Amino acid sequence: MQLGARIEPCARVQVTKPARRSRMLPIAALSADGPSDAHRRKAEARAWINAWRARSGLAPMTSSSLSIVGMMPPPSAAASSAAGATGGFGSDIGEYFKLVTGLASLYALDMAIKKAFTAAHITFPSALGGMFGVVALLLVVGDSAASQLLSFYTPALNWIAKWLPLFYVASLVTLPLALKGIAGSELMKIMLILTVGMAATLLFTAQVTVFIREMVRTENKEIAKAKPASPFLPSHFAAWGAVAVASLAATAAAGAGSSLGAQMALPFGLAATVGGYLLGNAVPKNLQGLLHPVVVTAIVANLGAALHGMVYGVGYDTSLKMYYSKGQGLMGAGDFLMAFLGCVIVSFGFRIYQQVCVVLARACVCACACAPCPAHPPPRPSPPRPARSQRETLRRHAPEILGATFLSALFSFFSTAFAAKLLALNSDLARALIPRSVTVALALPIATQLDAPLSITAAAVLLQGLLGANFGPNLMTAVGIKDTIARGLAAAGTAGGLGTASLTSKEPEALPFCALSYSLVGILSTFLAAVPAVRNALLGIVG
Repeated sequence: MQLGARIEPCARVQVTKPARRSRMLPIAALSADGPSDAHRRKAEARAWINAWRARSGLAPMTSSSLSIVGMMPPPSAAASSAAGATGGFGSDIGEYFKLVTGLASLYALDMAIKKAFTAAHITFPSALGGMFGVVALLLVVGDSAASQLLSFYTPALNWIAKWLPLFYVASLVTLPLALKGIAGSELMKIMLILTVGMAATLLFTAQVTVFIREMVRTENKEIAKAKPASPFLPSHFAAWGAVAVASLAATAAAGAGSSLGAQMALPFGLAATVGGYLLGNAVPKNLQGLLHPVVVTAIVANLGAALHGMVYGVGYDTSLKMYYSKGQGLMGAGDFLMAFLGCVIVSFGFRIYQQVCVVLARACVCACACAPCPAHPPPRPSPPRPARSQRETLRRHAPEILGATFLSALFSFFSTAFAAKLLALNSDLARALIPRSVTVALALPIATQLDAPLSITAAAVLLQGLLGANFGPNLMTAVGIKDTIARGLAAAGTAGGLGTASLTSKEPEALPFCALSYSLVGILSTFLAAVPAVRNALLGIVG
């Protein structure tokens, strides 16, 4: 589109050069007898955006990218943009340095926050506290410092987004252990409640998000479509395949019950888990509705643990306990991956802030570029102050985010209780299912308040997460739910971390809203369970 064509009806400016040769005009070149006031406001907006992009290490915006869709890069593209714009430090060595140091500092931050929470006897999950702390810090330090922090952490954030499901899958691998001892008839009732409850909570949350937005008349800005992660290379398969073969061969050579064989459970389990994820992503897209990468990862890792146990000379249950020992033995692959879950959750804070900046920038340029006729000009706007405008952006969607997550938590609690009563489910099992949509870290304290068996609660949360991860995105698409905010809030509010990992593996732009829902549903559910009237009502229903 030609630059002059946008204002010709009002200013009658003729532009004869083709669009591919058009250049941005500096603000100083816009004299009083030149282009219109709308043109000047548009140039000021571009200058503000270019200043923001320069501080973020991104290339300046050109006139060929004046469309709103192409103006700002998605979060996942920042690393590749920065690599071409930051010179030597943006080289491969510099990117790897930022990747390693970024991951290490996030891990150290998570450990420090966890230690501080423990010392202060705070029972709230430290990782969620760290996530909100990161958002608050980026809002407080100002746009320039926040942009520098984002530029530094971008390689680590992109790496985490690419491998995100691996950090949640350990509990799924060992799920058979949690389901042992439950009668078949009761297990069928549990599966029915979780299956129907997952679909009902998912659709309820998505629909109520859109309903609240329409009720309060919130202006819905376009959400940046993030670029999918780069595909996995044959070298990934070769490297992890070699690790699996070498560790299994070492186990066989050492013999059954050897200390070396026990130590090889970690590298072999890790290779099986990563290999399962690679295979899951290689499944054709038309089959991923049935064989989602998260499900394939769990199946392959489970079979891998069983294979190592057979070579090592132990049974199936023992092999799963070696995979995820939970501190009761040598560190397994599940323990290793779960150790990074805290810093992964902390990193969500950067994504929340980053999405706010993208939405803000697009809204600013759209408002300035689409100015009315100069015959009736509005007051000239000044470029917005970033911190204040970011808060305004969060405030704009606050009603639907807070309202949807609160109603989702309430709906999940009481729909589960009534369904359990309808099916005459054992009261202990019924109480354990009530916090099914809450992350395990907060579901267990809720189960304690309800006097429910903790192992069943953990299994219910994992099963709900598995169902939501495998069928949730396709179910929302099938019923016509395409809104990014609604999909993000519903996926994480229903299936927690597994739902987040499943949706964002294909729709990275939904991660900030998944992170907010993941946190708020857990927090609000904990609050509701602590209210005596709510708790007594739930206990009165299930008995």
